[in-house]
Amino acid sequence: MKKNRSKIIRNKLLVRKILPNILLVLFNWFLRSRKSDSAVALKKNSKILICNNAHLGDIVLSTAILPEIKKQYPGCSIFLLTGSWSEKIIKDNILVNGTIIYDHWKLNRNPVSILKKIKRHVFTFSTALKQLKKAKFDVAIDLNFNFPNAIVLCFRAHIPVRIAFTSGGFGNLLTHPLEWKEKPQHVIDYYLELLHLADPGFAVNSHGLKPFLVNKVNPAHEKLPDYETLGIKKNNYLIFHMGSGLARKEWNLENWIELKEVFKRNGKKIVFTGQGEREQILIEQVMQPDSENCVNLCNKLSLTGFIDLVKHAGYLFCVDSLAGHIASAFDIPTVIIGNGINATALWRPNAITSDYIVKKLPCLPCYTGCAEMNCIKDITTLDILAAIKIIVD
Repeated sequence: MKKNRSKIIRNKLLVRKILPNILLVLFNWFLRSRKSDSAVALKKNSKILICNNAHLGDIVLSTAILPEIKKQYPGCSIFLLTGSWSEKIIKDNILVNGTIIYDHWKLNRNPVSILKKIKRHVFTFSTALKQLKKAKFDVAIDLNFNFPNAIVLCFRAHIPVRIAFTSGGFGNLLTHPLEWKEKPQHVIDYYLELLHLADPGFAVNSHGLKPFLVNKVNPAHEKLPDYETLGIKKNNYLIFHMGSGLARKEWNLENWIELKEVFKRNGKKIVFTGQGEREQILIEQVMQPDSENCVNLCNKLSLTGFIDLVKHAGYLFCVDSLAGHIASAFDIPTVIIGNGINATALWRPNAITSDYIVKKLPCLPCYTGCAEMNCIKDITTLDILAAIKIIVD
């Protein structure tokens, strides 16, 4: 266990590695500031580009502000710029007019070489630049306060109003820059700060705001779970989602087995979800040797199918991952086996139906993780049961 917290901000940037941090500082120093004197950047009929090229969970959280934008500016059109890995979750959203893809190599988690990631980066940058110039957006708001962001792309596209936090670099290319400061607040509060900068009359509290995942229905393309064939009843099953994009954020296998046994004795049906060979192996280890009350849907669900499965669950148990944010969109009771890498208030689901459990240690938040990860490894099955006693006899 680390004794001291890592420094999250260096030179006003959320870039902890010294060399990249210095390079971004120098780059910004050479740029001419492009601040605008305009107090109100958003208007009723604005054509708005919302940028967030981070990972799926970040994009799901970004959708929380869409209804508020539409409510405040009913005649506006909203487009989202994001990575290809996130497009599917937003392209059919009823509040989104279109999507534009930009795959930054640093955020690309596809199992390909760095050379292929860079080639993909260059191709999508060029394609997105052409699309942005043709679309003629009035305003671009980049929600991603970490590096890398899409500020350079929006600048090259000559979008007249560019709003973002300066903490990801390239702040001098913004017309409406905002310094990111560490506060005990949710990520949605940071998004709202940007909207308030765009229009001081935009005053919305994050309380009650949750992801908006209402999509246009296209029955021909919907691949939903066949609940009857699977032998599970809607709203009467539990989901175990054990995997995360970072293995160090995962809980001990022995604890998942123990938790499964508790629910087995109570006659609960458990559905396991996940992606990839590694998670498949982990799930099989937890299910064995007795799996009559378990259903393994690892690698068997489309993203649409996974969302539908979460939407109709009785309870979700997961680590800090996309699953918890999807559940919060539908007020599904959830226990998130969390960690202390980031401040709990920042990234946890913004819903009263979610319990985020983490062992409170002096080193939290550390922003890096460590070999021991006691903040998650020391969470016991009893800690989980204390949060869900209403569903255990």
